[in-house]
Amino acid sequence: MSKSVRPPRGASLLLSSLALSLAGCAAGPDYHRPPLAEPAAYHNAPALTARQTTRAAPTLDSW
Repeated sequence: MSKSVRPPRGASLLLSSLALSLAGCAAGPDYHRPPLAEPAAYHNAPALTARQTTRAAPTLDSW
């Protein structure tokens, strides 16, 4: 029986991790951020402008 020659375990782990990391880099440069549709106004903008504060701010000594 002849002995089979296998590469060291560390070398195969290193080569497989290198191959996976290089394959992951191939997806990066083609990405483009999709356009974002911004609303013209917020739905509660009139309520915010009509709001009035009736209470005074707390004193800073209590904090």
